[in-house]
Amino acid sequence: MNSDRRVSLPWSIRLVLLLVIAVAGAFVWSKRPFISDALKVCNATELSRCPPDPSIASNDCKIAWLEHSMWHFSRLAELPPGGQPGGGDVLRRMAREADVATCPEADILDWEYEGHRQRVEEEDRLLAQREAEDGLTREPDDEPPSKRVNGVVKAGVPVVDGHTETSLVTSEVRVRIGAVKACYERALKRNSKLYGEIRLRWTISTAGRVSAVEIEEDTVGDSEICSCVKSLVGRWRFVPPSGGPADVSIPFIFEAKEASR
Repeated sequence: MNSDRRVSLPWSIRLVLLLVIAVAGAFVWSKRPFISDALKVCNATELSRCPPDPSIASNDCKIAWLEHSMWHFSRLAELPPGGQPGGGDVLRRMAREADVATCPEADILDWEYEGHRQRVEEEDRLLAQREAEDGLTREPDDEPPSKRVNGVVKAGVPVVDGHTETSLVTSEVRVRIGAVKACYERALKRNSKLYGEIRLRWTISTAGRVSAVEIEEDTVGDSEICSCVKSLVGRWRFVPPSGGPADVSIPFIFEAKEASR
């Protein structure tokens, strides 16, 4: 008697297996092209065929494509918030770990941040300029134009207490020094003999925001300059420190030079 019998699975189990296989196949198919996450992130514009411009619509398009196609989309949580530096470095680190030679998208992030930083600097400069021009109608006892002076402002080396690079603080202060100069030149219209040094101290929060701005030392002796500079610094943004807030102390040197006739 032949005892060889084929084992037949119930139809319900067959259906479940078919569904599992179909779902797994659909998931794998959705990850096209079948390359590493680093290659997808570094070449998102090209692979996704999203618009190449840096618009919000283009960025949303790339994010949606990456969320759908990446194997581990959660890795992008390492990226800093929009408008903050460091995004390009995160992508380059992902590329190095995956032995990816180039990362065009990292350069795009750097370019977008630089444009954002320049816009912030220009807004700060224009704001300080508008404040300086408010109510500046010439009075009869104003100094004649030949004796007008220009202001020169330099930032000293910052002292940083916390987990943030001194070079990052220096870079952010340098691009915003024009707004501080506008505060100084406003005061020079009242008193052309003002000069000296103001040392400020502030705290950079883990979100990159500034708080607790204080005057540590003031040899200029003009309350309006101090108030104007403190107000500006309070609106600045820095690279978020790692491991907790960071304290910064930095001197600003103010010099007056006679304007050319």
